[in-house]
Amino acid sequence: MSYARIIFYYHILRTAFSRLVFRRARRDRTEEEVQMAYEMNYTGQNNMDFLLLRRRKFVLGKMANTTVADYKRHLLKRFAGILEDFSARSVLELGSGRGLNLLALAVLVPSLTAATGIELTEAGVRTAEENVKHPPLAALALLTSTSVEYIARRIGEVSFRFLRGSMTMPHLARESVDVVFSNSAIEQLPRRSNYLAAFREAHRAARVGAFWSEPFAEAQGRNLFYRLYLKNIDYFRASYREVEKAGWNAVSFEIPDCQKFEFNTGILICKKQ
Repeated sequence: MSYARIIFYYHILRTAFSRLVFRRARRDRTEEEVQMAYEMNYTGQNNMDFLLLRRRKFVLGKMANTTVADYKRHLLKRFAGILEDFSARSVLELGSGRGLNLLALAVLVPSLTAATGIELTEAGVRTAEENVKHPPLAALALLTSTSVEYIARRIGEVSFRFLRGSMTMPHLARESVDVVFSNSAIEQLPRRSNYLAAFREAHRAARVGAFWSEPFAEAQGRNLFYRLYLKNIDYFRASYREVEKAGWNAVSFEIPDCQKFEFNTGILICKKQ
């Protein structure tokens, strides 16, 4: 076991002990606190600064120091494949942030004609709208491995819309988009939030299906430290079977080769029942 791993596990156990002993350490986050934290992220970093950040990841089980762009490029390729399998023409992202996922998917999925994002923060919506108005071509080329000429053309062919609000609340008409997805956004819902509301709202808005890239319990395997870490930081960590309570039919579940250092995420693909 690496030294970094030993230190990581030590901090997990220390935090868990503090939460057990000191009541103040057990306070759950609120959605307002999540919003404030991400407002600072979107105002403090430009697109390339964000994408070139280096973070520890596991690639095929081996630890590597990769950029955010490396990780996102890996996921976006898989997301594009799922959207193509659904023959999606329209897509909704829950927790759309600065809009880079939707912009990149517009480039990678030629069938897409409309993309909508729901974002909790005002700064995220403002940044996403600016990215549509003035596409970050270099950043998108890094994520999609396509030419800037093709990127510019595809961004102009797709209708983008970004809405501010909570993913647990209704924003779109019933069955108004083909596919709904999230990428490490459900994970940010505080423990006391009704995450089922997000899955139910997605089910109401979608015509065909959905996919979720989130830290489901099954993705953690038998690693109790991963599960304890998610509990310590008050992140979503439920079974992927929970989506069935919201009316979804779970079709497949996979754990990508590229994973975060702190915990694993799994990709769940669903269809409407």
